[in-house]
Amino acid sequence: MSRLLYFTKDQIETINQAIILAEELISDHFKISFSEWKRYRYDIKTLEALKPEEITEEAFAQIIKYVCNPEKKLRGSLHTDYYKICLQDHVILKALEREKKMPLYPLAAYIVTHELIHVVRFSKFLQSFLVSAEEQEKEE
Repeated sequence: MSRLLYFTKDQIETINQAIILAEELISDHFKISFSEWKRYRYDIKTLEALKPEEITEEAFAQIIKYVCNPEKKLRGSLHTDYYKICLQDHVILKALEREKKMPLYPLAAYIVTHELIHVVRFSKFLQSFLVSAEEQEKEE
């Protein structure tokens, strides 16, 4: 694996703004109210908060499905699906380096929106998390 590049503090703020926009877009499209968002158990983490097995060179982000949030104890069902959106700072930053005119904000908004669509579709059982590579390629 090549040297990993991490987002700066300013870039993290840009990512946070992109997350807000992405959540609003997903809320509007899927008609999800503020209170309904609580049903969707997910988190979005950047490279510094990822475990080694959550890091990839293959994509801007990946979703890891856990049976429950490993960092929080949840009341109720012990078998709650939890989706961790793992942003790959190093891959995103390399793309921005290649495409000098591409700002971080629209790219981050696109990436997070794309991943949140998957989370909603997985949660509503509109899409299976465990599919063949061929089926995954069709979904993408």
